[in-house]
Amino acid sequence: MNTEDDRRSLADDFPDIDAKISDAWAEIVRLRESYVEVNRLLNPGPAVPDGQLQELRINLNEKIQYLNSKCREFTRQLQEMSGPLEDTINTCVDKIGTQDRWWEGTNILSCEISREIKERLMEGNPPTNASTYAQYIQAQLRDIDLLRKHESFGWDKVHFSAVAEALRIMKMPDGPIPAFQVLLDYTMLVLHETHTRNSLSRLLRTQFGLIDTAFEDILSNIPDVSSEGGPFLHLAHAIRRIRNRMLTNNCTTFSTYNICVHNLLLSILNIMQERAWKQVRRATYLAVGQFLPAELVELVFEHALTAEELPQDPRLIVQAKNLTTGDTRLKLLWPCGHDMNIEWGREGRGHYIGLNSVCVSGPEWVEIPGNVMSS
Repeated sequence: MNTEDDRRSLADDFPDIDAKISDAWAEIVRLRESYVEVNRLLNPGPAVPDGQLQELRINLNEKIQYLNSKCREFTRQLQEMSGPLEDTINTCVDKIGTQDRWWEGTNILSCEISREIKERLMEGNPPTNASTYAQYIQAQLRDIDLLRKHESFGWDKVHFSAVAEALRIMKMPDGPIPAFQVLLDYTMLVLHETHTRNSLSRLLRTQFGLIDTAFEDILSNIPDVSSEGGPFLHLAHAIRRIRNRMLTNNCTTFSTYNICVHNLLLSILNIMQERAWKQVRRATYLAVGQFLPAELVELVFEHALTAEELPQDPRLIVQAKNLTTGDTRLKLLWPCGHDMNIEWGREGRGHYIGLNSVCVSGPEWVEIPGNVMSS
């Protein structure tokens, strides 16, 4: 039985074999081009009798024919071997798919596993326990540095895989809350780490909206806490985690677009804070609403928000109007400190939040009463 070291040593041969095949093919191409050039020059001219070149032409053609025959033989042998090998690979994939929790033998986020094989296995034997599978994905996220050592590693692959797995968990029975925790861990443990975000500048500019959309999809599948029977999702804890990270991590700005990880988290934090505010309010009224007058219930509610370290006003994004021009924009109530000294002309200070979403900030923009944007 092959050990992990045995399997790894076989895989380690691939780059050397690929390099030798590539070098050999490049040499064959070069020789073919030289053959075509020389063969034209072997045509007899007025001063060169055909007989003097005939023997050279015959010898040259024999050599190229021999080379062509060997190439045909090589490709035929590869085709003959590839069929049985593909059948064996398919048999192995089918067998792997019959194993309970087959994904635990690897990191499902790994670039070593093609999307085709992963989805084939998932279709045949998908995870069904949302909590258990979410714990597995969270463990893989903590080992993300191990993936960075693989030669086929790419942040875009990891990014799309992590979001896809969170959405997969969301669709399982009782899956939305574990899916939320997985996506939050990915955002905190990977996207918001200093050594990661510098490598992710292009991806953050173009694909961070994918995170916002995924968060919104997941939260939309969790009944609102203001409705009867809504599950308790401890958003206050998640909010504290995000705010603490935003306050303690030094800001990195992608200057061309004025994007930073602080601003990129604001849109989802805005949604979470408004929902947490409703959550605490509902819990307060369920606990004391029938026993205290309305004024005291509101006082208890305010103290509960303070205890959970939630702001009295949960909004981070509001509709605002420019005092000078009368233009209306979305305004950030908690912009990142790095760009408060940047002048943005009549458009105000621009802050990119998510995909193609730009907000402004500053005293020249005043909130429009009764016109609040919650996402």
